[in-house]
Amino acid sequence: MKLQQLTPHVWGGSVWLPVPVMIWFAREKEGITIVDGGVLPMWEGVRRALRETFAGLPLRRVLLTHGHQDHIGILPPLMDAYPEVPIVVHREEIPFLTGSRSYRSLREGVWARYAPPVPEEKLTALRLEASYAGLQPYWTPGHSPGHTVFYHEADDILLAGDLFTRYFGRLQRPIAGFTADMELSLSSGSILEELKPKYTASAHLGVTRDAHLQYSRLLPPLLSGR
Repeated sequence: MKLQQLTPHVWGGSVWLPVPVMIWFAREKEGITIVDGGVLPMWEGVRRALRETFAGLPLRRVLLTHGHQDHIGILPPLMDAYPEVPIVVHREEIPFLTGSRSYRSLREGVWARYAPPVPEEKLTALRLEASYAGLQPYWTPGHSPGHTVFYHEADDILLAGDLFTRYFGRLQRPIAGFTADMELSLSSGSILEELKPKYTASAHLGVTRDAHLQYSRLLPPLLSGR
């Protein structure tokens, strides 16, 4: 896993397996918050970052943008290594994470499940009014029912999960085959126009500067004239 400092308080960890995947680390005086769980091969890099780059700072929590398999891969070994650390996610995602519901019912592509269901007692429902390590959550449904993005106001960076993708240096729509409701997801993307973040980090992959200036290009005519 390649670890790169993106802003004063936020680092990105990324791999290519075979598609690019990025997770994030937010540092505060009280400790480290991980945003998203990526894929299982990232675990050794995550463990090394916690022991070396962030040595002396406890892991306080894991925030999930949503529960797709390429966002929860490190959870099994992380739960073993840090059993006391809460995994925080929007309540709409909890049934999918525990296995009581399937994302396939939402017209999504098929993804081989290599991560086991997460025990419900390990999950904590996200509070949208709360701030986590300087990260303010915003509910952005569409890609999945409980998809959530996290905005670090002090660093002016939006951790956007799969709300968008980034390819060839440009902001792009989320991957259609894995998006439950594209129109709703694109509508949720208006958070860019509300926040106008300097940096928008997408899980697939990378950071787009002033992404709000590209947002309208992604919209169909009906939404662009809303």
